[in-house]
Amino acid sequence: MNIGRIHVDSRLVLAPMAGVTDLAFRQICRELGAGLTVTEMVSAKALCYQDKKSIPLLQLGDGESPAAAQIFGSDPVCMEEAAAIDGLRNRWQELWYVTLPMMKPQLLFGAVMQISASFSVSTLSTQLFGANSTNYSAHTIVLHMMDYGTVRYEMGYACAVAVVLFVLMVGTWLVINRGLRRMSSE
Repeated sequence: MNIGRIHVDSRLVLAPMAGVTDLAFRQICRELGAGLTVTEMVSAKALCYQDKKSIPLLQLGDGESPAAAQIFGSDPVCMEEAAAIDGLRNRWQELWYVTLPMMKPQLLFGAVMQISASFSVSTLSTQLFGANSTNYSAHTIVLHMMDYGTVRYEMGYACAVAVVLFVLMVGTWLVINRGLRRMSSE
């Protein structure tokens, strides 16, 4: 199995569990076939303040590779510092592994809002040029659907256009969601 560029020999992955996945437990799981082990969840604030109990939680055993560390927190400055303690080497890694995962909810919200707002362009066009503009020059797909549904009473065609728009919107959402998932898994 591959996770990005990292090859994992087994499909068994040890989940991060606070108070359970210490070094000894991870070594036992590795001996029993875990291909990837994950340290306990470690607070970024504790790492920033160099808490003596938290730093050893990130210690890896001999031959414990590949392994991952899970750091949690909400303060971006502490997250960056904790990632540097964990081994982040440059600004690109900081962007990819710290900043973008913290922005994932906002990116998804922004994408959904932008897709929804794109359908309201027809109201602006209607206000500027009227319901049916000259030679349909300001016609949008939503105005086209409304024209066929409310003026020409061809409800079947208008519904088909609405279904196509819905499929396009769901398809776009799936592409964005897949990109955000791929970004968070690398």
